[in-house]
Amino acid sequence: MKKALIVILTLIMSISFAGCGKVVFTTGIGEGNIMKLSGQTMSKGEALFAFLKGIHEYNTSFGDGIWDREINGMTMEDYLKTNIKARLSETKSMCLFAEEKGVKTDSALLEEAEVSANEWIATLGEDYLNEHGVSTDDVKQFFVDELLSKKVYNTLIAGVDYEISDSETKVIEVYYIYFGNDEDAQDKANEALTKAKAGEDFVSLVKEYSKDEDYDYIFGHNESYKEFEDAAFALADSEISDIVSCENGYYIIKCIEDYMIEETKANREKIVENLKKKAVEEEYIPFAKELALEFDNDYWDSLKVSDYE
Repeated sequence: MKKALIVILTLIMSISFAGCGKVVFTTGIGEGNIMKLSGQTMSKGEALFAFLKGIHEYNTSFGDGIWDREINGMTMEDYLKTNIKARLSETKSMCLFAEEKGVKTDSALLEEAEVSANEWIATLGEDYLNEHGVSTDDVKQFFVDELLSKKVYNTLIAGVDYEISDSETKVIEVYYIYFGNDEDAQDKANEALTKAKAGEDFVSLVKEYSKDEDYDYIFGHNESYKEFEDAAFALADSEISDIVSCENGYYIIKCIEDYMIEETKANREKIVENLKKKAVEEEYIPFAKELALEFDNDYWDSLKVSDYE
């Protein structure tokens, strides 16, 4: 049982769905456009603004040296472009879905888009944007699309039930000794349990008996073997379980913290986000699968971070 190491990067994407079903790659979508989605187009200027915005956000968050790194086997440049491309098609798809659901732009949305556009034009520089073929209208349209996408998303999640019991979201920390399921595993578990119950140092027993180099485990419900989870969540601070038999072998568990406040709060937020995502996917995915996407890959592939820094 290995504790997962999760590295969270603040990227340009927010929530990712399945995207569009019918994909056609072509350059026959108009000289000034990069995308056509079931008849609705996106200008190259709007897409380029998203790229420049992403470069600025990465540099601000991680420093100029970020582009020499790799993530998930990709250069940071390719990682950025892949995420932006997915987000652009998803946003345009959600705008079409807004039409389907009768969700429209209004004066408040347009005013918010205007404010965001002006802030980013000031950040990147109007002359710099114009020099690279990005107009003020391109920037404004980017934020109109983003905000309309969020508006239809919020409409879809309005009816989601967020009533989640505390026991469902609780996160705990335990130490454990893993004995495997060899012929003598249970005998060793009995021996170690006797020592643990007698007050011997648990970490020392881990080093003496455990077949897993890890022993510190922070987790919530539905993240482990059911038998392990049931035994662990039944413990109070400093309590030690009896021998726990799981499909992969025997364990002894010691509770270190039976309610981790910050981790439980984060877990609750994660569960709520998953409920929201599920609610949106149930309506959005069938719609998106019927959309036909045309994208100018040649233009997108030609964009290089070094040309815009």
